[in-house]
Amino acid sequence: MIKEQDIFEMVAAEIKRQKISKLELSRRMNIHSTSIHGMYERKRIPFNRLVQLSEILNYNFFQAIANQIEIPNPAPITGSKEPVDDYKNTIQNLQTKVSLLEEMYTKAFQSISGKTGDNT
Repeated sequence: MIKEQDIFEMVAAEIKRQKISKLELSRRMNIHSTSIHGMYERKRIPFNRLVQLSEILNYNFFQAIANQIEIPNPAPITGSKEPVDDYKNTIQNLQTKVSLLEEMYTKAFQSISGKTGDNT
């Protein structure tokens, strides 16, 4: 089971790996340096700070935590990929419609101007 201290140690190790000082970290997080020192003393990181640290350090601590949790036969995560596929299909359909409209426009313009498209 993962404990809050384990999460803190994971974050502290990443901060150390990236060679970021506590002062620099406080600047990036836009908080006072005493807040950083308090976090190190308590060895606890509130959820909102963990989100912020994930973004600042470009490291997904939530994924790292999830990878450490052993759940036999976990239920599949629903809704994570389906909307993306729906959007991709919608974009593809719209691109097809745009191409057809461009083709229709070109033919209509050529018909109106009396051109057949062979420029001879």
